[in-house]
Amino acid sequence: RVKGGDKIILMNRNQINTINIEYLFTVINAQKKEISLQLIETKTISNELSLELNLALSLPNKPAKLEFILEKAVELGVKKIYLIQSEFSQFPHQLRLDRLEKIILEATEQTERAILPQLSYFNSLQEFVGLHKNNLFAALERSSESLDLLTLPVSTQITLLIGPEGGFSPNEMALFHTHTIPTFQLGGSILRMETATLLALGVIRLRS
Repeated sequence: RVKGGDKIILMNRNQINTINIEYLFTVINAQKKEISLQLIETKTISNELSLELNLALSLPNKPAKLEFILEKAVELGVKKIYLIQSEFSQFPHQLRLDRLEKIILEATEQTERAILPQLSYFNSLQEFVGLHKNNLFAALERSSESLDLLTLPVSTQITLLIGPEGGFSPNEMALFHTHTIPTFQLGGSILRMETATLLALGVIRLRS
């Protein structure tokens, strides 16, 4: 859709480094299968968090809710997103990972992030915990063992696990004890899933 004289920005993202190279070009000539550009300016942008903030999200009960959470999680700096089919998940449709990856890409471009967040799917919480239990903290309200979110130990990497609308099943909560996974709470109120997710991510982002 571009034409001669337009300016466009191209980015060179690196999944390892937190540096984003931004190139500003002027369009010299644009044809159907070929475009000629002239480089005007190169800019280095470093806008990633100092820690690796990841989100493990049980599938919610509505596709729109899932898309909203993913978009905002990317904006808040999440690097890896794990979608989990929890026992109480009530996701009503087939999961369209291609659509979700497009939403993640658009949110990444919108916020000019250096890293494109990775998206993974797990058939059960047990499968996920077996592979990603290190630096994992599960949101569990109304538990005397749950830590206050503000006291969670934050170093270079942290993964926040958020349950579905119905919470975690007894079998899933038993996993937390078996694998010694600490839990945290967000205060006295019971929050909606999307509210709890964004609040938890926002607090950790501010502490990074």
